[in-house]
Amino acid sequence: MCNLYVFTGAGLKEKRGCEITADTVCEPMEGFYCTDSTSEGCVVAQKHRSCEPGQFIITCHQTEYKMGEKCCLMCPIGMFQLFPPYMWNLYMFTGAGLKEKLGCQLNADTVCEPMEGFYCTDLKSEGCAAAQKHRRCEPGQFISKMGTASTDTECSECSSGSFSDGTMLSCQPHTQCEKENLQLIKAGTSSTDAECGEKSSNTTGIVIGVLFFLVAATIGGGVFLWKYHKNTKPSEMNKYKLKY
Repeated sequence: MCNLYVFTGAGLKEKRGCEITADTVCEPMEGFYCTDSTSEGCVVAQKHRSCEPGQFIITCHQTEYKMGEKCCLMCPIGMFQLFPPYMWNLYMFTGAGLKEKLGCQLNADTVCEPMEGFYCTDLKSEGCAAAQKHRRCEPGQFISKMGTASTDTECSECSSGSFSDGTMLSCQPHTQCEKENLQLIKAGTSSTDAECGEKSSNTTGIVIGVLFFLVAATIGGGVFLWKYHKNTKPSEMNKYKLKY
């Protein structure tokens, strides 16, 4: 007589039907693996393990699936898993102008942010993929808007009568030498201030003028006498001597 065949249960399906001389042979259903096998089939099956975030699935044969890392391996160091499965993504390395905000995790990439003095040019959902250095204002310009982590620096030109070296938040007016009772030495430009110096004293000017006049008069008198004696005839000189 034929024995009653084994009913297929959870995770099992019929591989070969019951015969007069043999029982039903079962095998695991899709998504299950055998936990109690016989020489020809399987008696008990269990559902495959679901991998956690940060793990990826490698293809395992139903009879070869094992619990543990053989079928659900941890992602290699420096990589993380994104959907769909089986895809690895290299974590983002911090580059020029970027620094690490959040380190690479098993299920998330490194999150970067701009360094001080840089702003982000390629925003991502949680961080920044590329950054650029803030603009530097030229001499004759002032910083009208400071740069941030997401915006560049803005510069504006100085108006007439003021100056900036490019690092100022506003243009400064040129120094008025006359108001400071000083003498203008060099006029100011859009990038430099005016240069002032001490005024010359009036007394000093008068003394110098008098000395110059005396020196000139002495030299002039000497030249006149020299020419006079040179042009005077000897006879006239003798007459002049006899009278006295």
